[in-house]
Amino acid sequence: MMAPQMSSDNHRPVRTWQEIAAEASRERDPKKLMELTEELERALEERDAKLRFDRKSASASE
Repeated sequence: MMAPQMSSDNHRPVRTWQEIAAEASRERDPKKLMELTEELERALEERDAKLRFDRKSASASE
């Protein structure tokens, strides 16, 4: 298995929310599931922030 890519800002693995959700759907350990849920929440918040920024940038350049 390949090592996950690391983000430069805080050294967390960079995974898509879909990858995290898929792993969470298979996880049986409650503690690990909670960690995955928190990681998924952060990934979705980052995705939403990027979408808002991209939308704002696109409308500013019109």
